[in-house]
Amino acid sequence: MGSWRWARACLGPALSVASIAWGQSPATVELPPVDVPVPAAPPPPESPLVRDPTGLTTVVDVGSRRAEVPTVGALVGEAPGVLVQQSGGLGQAEQLTLRGASSTGVLVLLDGVPLNGLGGIADLSLVPLPAVQRAEVLRGGAGARYGAGALGGVVNLVTRAAGEPVVTADAAHGSFGTNQGSASASGPVLGGSGLLELHAGHSDGDFTYVYDPLAGTPASHPQTLVRQNNQATWVGGLAKAGGPVGSWRLDGLVQLSSLSRGLAGTVDDPTPDAHQDFLGLQAGLRASRAFASGADTSIRFDARRETNTFSGGFFSGDTAWWQASLSWDGTLPVGHHWLSGSASVGLSFADSGGHSPRWAVTSLSLQDEWRLASDRVSLVPSIRLDQAGPFVGLSPKLGVSWSGPAGLTLQANVGQSYRVPSFLELYIPTGPQLVNPDLRPERGVFVDAGAGVAGAVGLFRVAGFAAQYQDLVVYDNQPPLPSRPRNSAVVNAAGLEVEGRLLPAPWLELSGSYTLLFTENIRDIEAFYLKESPLRPRHRGTVRLALGPPRVRVHATVRAQSRMYLNGSNTQWIDGRALLDAGIDVLAVSHPEVLLSLVGTNLGDVQTRDIDAYPLPGRAFLATLTVRLDLGRAAAVSPPSLPTEGSR
Repeated sequence: MGSWRWARACLGPALSVASIAWGQSPATVELPPVDVPVPAAPPPPESPLVRDPTGLTTVVDVGSRRAEVPTVGALVGEAPGVLVQQSGGLGQAEQLTLRGASSTGVLVLLDGVPLNGLGGIADLSLVPLPAVQRAEVLRGGAGARYGAGALGGVVNLVTRAAGEPVVTADAAHGSFGTNQGSASASGPVLGGSGLLELHAGHSDGDFTYVYDPLAGTPASHPQTLVRQNNQATWVGGLAKAGGPVGSWRLDGLVQLSSLSRGLAGTVDDPTPDAHQDFLGLQAGLRASRAFASGADTSIRFDARRETNTFSGGFFSGDTAWWQASLSWDGTLPVGHHWLSGSASVGLSFADSGGHSPRWAVTSLSLQDEWRLASDRVSLVPSIRLDQAGPFVGLSPKLGVSWSGPAGLTLQANVGQSYRVPSFLELYIPTGPQLVNPDLRPERGVFVDAGAGVAGAVGLFRVAGFAAQYQDLVVYDNQPPLPSRPRNSAVVNAAGLEVEGRLLPAPWLELSGSYTLLFTENIRDIEAFYLKESPLRPRHRGTVRLALGPPRVRVHATVRAQSRMYLNGSNTQWIDGRALLDAGIDVLAVSHPEVLLSLVGTNLGDVQTRDIDAYPLPGRAFLATLTVRLDLGRAAAVSPPSLPTEGSR
């Protein structure tokens, strides 16, 4: 592909970037005493903002936009470099890719607890949207700080704050027989704080679509069919609590998820009776302490258990896996150096009939953040050693950042990461997917550079990157025939990532992102040589506009992407599309807050397809009623004529 060779030559170590600043320093604003927010807690050790200070990280505000989208993946997908791969309607699988790396090469965390099985894929449909406050998207290989599995990057989903005394409930009804709801309570508990969230929902998922396998030929015969076996039912809860214990702080989190869904198959080979039942439990407990010198240390225990029962279609049997680890993180300031390190030891094992692999998992990492020029410049070398079963890998990284005047920042990184094959790829067949015990780890090297500027009325960031992913595991998908994973791809990737946000007035917000991605397979296999990687569109962008005061807010989002190939030989593809979503939020009552939201997705009723080439839902609507009672605010409010001082 000539475009890749041109991009590689021009990128050099990384694309040069430029940015345009606008706005001025924010003016001092005096707020009523009862509306002064509680100061935000510092990011925890697992946050990319702390663990990878030179990394290119985008923070997506999930909490303020929960009523606009049905899933966490829809919001995370607005970050540059991210592509969400859907497998159906609401409740069906949602996977992420970053910078051309596979879904298995994106590490997803919930408050630092990994959602991926060892070497596996994280399914965002299992994450409760009402419990998430923000998503931190770190783009670029992050193995040096997060370990194996972070070839393309890391997404850390941060749950809602537990310290604010708030009670919230919502209920929603929408197209395709969708009903869902949640309830939560948070606030002070036993000298600390706690959050309890419960949620449940169901979607029939049946919708009509046009089926015409002979389109464009004289034999064309379009038919209107119904996508069946696309239903899903889910229920779960999340609890977390934290508080001081002597000179230490103790924080814990437990999440339980249950999901039952149909597996529709493909449009040409549907499976009307295939079904999956999932049950997942994850927990994390962290003890942390900060010292007057600026040093800090934390010890945490994480555990996760998942069971899956498959039946019907090409599926049969049960799978289960467990994962537990004990880890330590610490930081020590020494002059202009901030030394940090981590170590962990754990176990990961699976059961599926006669297959019961057991692996020990260990790691050790070191990092030195060298702060220069009055802390405006950071030079950060880091390295991590990971062992998982028979595989051992080293992930080095070097990053540099500069904080300039007027909110200007520059960042650059170069490094290497890797991913071990998962238990499913190595040992456990799952219906249409066979196994290959001879698989090798995937490896990736990358370089990137970025610049950004933030002011009173907005921000603008741009970055360029180049990467090479070696020994990628590829499934030659030819349903209904089973496919076997092979290390059959070496992929060059390069691209440009742009994001911006403009807030010229309190009643107006404009934001968006754009990703340009070049990929080509350079493995010397005639059918795939110099072809684009499947499921990697070259262009992808999002633009969102929100208008109006808090009482009545309207918003519209356009999500567009170019043609996306479905196979390595580039003979099958999904056409490009532009989808329009729009909605309105009406604050009917202020105390307690009663919010009415109506959202329409794919208003143009564009027929597009999922990663199995099965049509996705067309036009759909969802109405949500949310009630939020802020007990702290109510307690702080005095009679109207005599407002008192204090904070929420």
